[in-house]
Amino acid sequence: APESPHDCLVTNQTLDSLTIECQPGHNGSLPQIFHMEVYNSLAEHMADNLTRLDKPRFRVTDLFPSTSYVLVIYASNVKGRSDSVALVAATLSTAEKRTAQDVKLPFNPIISILIGVVALFVIVGVIVVIIVIRSHISEGATRKDTVVAECSSECDIPKKEESPESGSNKGPDIIPLSIDPDVFFTGQVAEDPLFGPRVDSSSTEYVHEKYTDTVL
Repeated sequence: APESPHDCLVTNQTLDSLTIECQPGHNGSLPQIFHMEVYNSLAEHMADNLTRLDKPRFRVTDLFPSTSYVLVIYASNVKGRSDSVALVAATLSTAEKRTAQDVKLPFNPIISILIGVVALFVIVGVIVVIIVIRSHISEGATRKDTVVAECSSECDIPKKEESPESGSNKGPDIIPLSIDPDVFFTGQVAEDPLFGPRVDSSSTEYVHEKYTDTVL
């Protein structure tokens, strides 16, 4: 006969089900079948009977809430049946399920403080960036206004100066008349009965060519 399953544990409990897992015993080199009989400890009757061919893992359903059950587990093969292993397990009650669903993570004030500090740094950083950007924009506008003002006061169009050669383009009615004391005439002097001596303009020559223009 095969050896009994061992190390049986209840791995899951609900309002109406139980899950049990065991380790198989030595099978004597023959295939074995695993069995679990479920007994209601209050009514003292068999509630279910399960069979597994691969491994001793059972899940029994349709049980009553908050009820204790006796689980009898054993193995069998062609040579016979192993000794039984019994354990007691109970389904959950309605109050226990509600408590399990209402379980929440404990409040940690340190995490809240860290989150607040990080949020504060983020807000301060955003404010600093906005101030820097606005400062650069204002500085650029002020600099532009200064350049425009300087250009309006200093960048006047220079007056056009008259070229010395422009005198040569004047009309034929303009003749040179010297006002420079260095300019003098040489020529013959003629006697005038009324006004006295006068210079003969026909023989007058310019000794010095420095003159200014005079319009007749």
